[in-house]
Amino acid sequence: MACSSFVSAQDVSYDKTVITVPKSAVVDLKQVDVDWMPKLYNVEMPLPGSSRYMLNQIKQQSAAKYPRKEMGIQSWNPSGPEPIIGKSFPIAKTVILPNDTIIQYIAGGTPNDNTLAISDSGIVLASFNSSIFVYDTNRDTLVMPITSFTAFSSQFPGTTRFDPKTLYDPIEDRFILVFLIDNFSNSSLIVVGFSTTNDPSDPWNLYALPGNPFNDTTWTDYPAIAVTKDELFITGNQIKEGVSWQVGFRGSLIWQIDKQKAYAGDTALTSTLWSNIRLNDTLIRNLHLVQGGSWPAGPNQYLLSNRNFSIINDSIFLLEITGNQYDTSSILKIQVGKSNVPYGVPPKGRQDHIDSMATNDARVLGAFLENGEIQYVSVTVDTLTGFAAIYHGFINDLDMTPVFTATILVDDSLDLGYPNIAYTGSNSCSRQAIIGLDHTSPERNPGVSALQYHSNGTYSKLISLKEAEGPIKKSFTVDEERWGDYFGIQRRYNEGNTVWTAGFYGKANNSNYTWISELTAEEELPLEVSITDANDMSKYTVFDGSLSAT
Repeated sequence: MACSSFVSAQDVSYDKTVITVPKSAVVDLKQVDVDWMPKLYNVEMPLPGSSRYMLNQIKQQSAAKYPRKEMGIQSWNPSGPEPIIGKSFPIAKTVILPNDTIIQYIAGGTPNDNTLAISDSGIVLASFNSSIFVYDTNRDTLVMPITSFTAFSSQFPGTTRFDPKTLYDPIEDRFILVFLIDNFSNSSLIVVGFSTTNDPSDPWNLYALPGNPFNDTTWTDYPAIAVTKDELFITGNQIKEGVSWQVGFRGSLIWQIDKQKAYAGDTALTSTLWSNIRLNDTLIRNLHLVQGGSWPAGPNQYLLSNRNFSIINDSIFLLEITGNQYDTSSILKIQVGKSNVPYGVPPKGRQDHIDSMATNDARVLGAFLENGEIQYVSVTVDTLTGFAAIYHGFINDLDMTPVFTATILVDDSLDLGYPNIAYTGSNSCSRQAIIGLDHTSPERNPGVSALQYHSNGTYSKLISLKEAEGPIKKSFTVDEERWGDYFGIQRRYNEGNTVWTAGFYGKANNSNYTWISELTAEEELPLEVSITDANDMSKYTVFDGSLSAT
């Protein structure tokens, strides 16, 4: 282990450590014989004095300041095309008993933690707490039985597997799967799987990053992942053992890994770990990686954060790692911007009975970089109505003085939660994207929705992908149900205007399950026109009446 520290004149400080990670195993999913499909149930109780109770106090203060109205006011005037729904289905497990009886289990954990990736050949790799689902969109069939994380990683100790993240790397035509083991300092691991082919049922190279890399009393929680042209980045939060995540936070980590060596199955990986990341001596929390929109970017990697426990705030943190791990001059830059639209801790989502849906805090939940612009989403309180709403942010002029703007998307009756975003443009001037999200209300229990953002700054109608079949009622000790903790969405890279999503919906048995949908955005065709300005004839691109220089 080699370690260095950095402190700048702008009060930015961090540690940079080189850690060697040995290869743990090669796992062939075709060889998994017995899989009892364990499910993760993690329902927190807001005990007095606990951090969850403190978050509830923040929400109560917000509710007093921004009381909920009986009816909301939709904040956008829907215009332009809306996403077209293609294939849609639940994640399910089919079991054939010895007497040929067929039983189908609909899959879901508590919370679901939905994540999804799709390859250029149409293979979907989806995951939820705590299993792996592989589906061939061309043959409309499962590639292999649903496999639990326990079966996938049986060579590792630890009792719980949770917080999955998947992605597809279009450069290498491979998949990456990340999940966590245990919330104890002596057994916390970050399991990282790299597929050896574009077929997830073929063998995987597995590596285990230490969830407690500095041998203190912490474990790793809440990962996020992204790939650049050469590397895999993983972020996570360090949480003090025995203390809940809200007050037990001890810093965010950034892992930087050579993906080529991992795909090749090298016996050991040299990784770079960025830790103790502070601005003005304050730890920055919940770092979210910014993925390339139309294609993996790099070598630089952007990250975002905000003041996610604030009742109301306008600060956005923009971080940048300025090179790959072999670039000895690379540093971690941190800038603080002020958005023109503030955000705040969201209220709970309503159902048709007393139990509310937990909206967590206002952290960034999805982001992409395209054409020099970052678009990102989070959930926020709408101060005019008191509803839970979507915060759609933009960062421009990244190479100069970044400009931070945003739009709040609030519905007239629904509470909106756990959004994610994917780029759907197909030319160099497009800003088009699809936002997927979960919805709930007293009239419409937890379901899945989406809308399209157009290059001219307008939004489509909010369309329903899956309506609830019933409310969520899993906890009999508290009036708040787990809802999230994130939403799966990914662009299909060789069909640039198509994305696939994985969201949360309620079944008739009071439980929560995962619904997968294919969405296609109407392709924006640029119209070239010649315009005479003070200097010369220049070509511009028109999107639905909006003009931008090419």
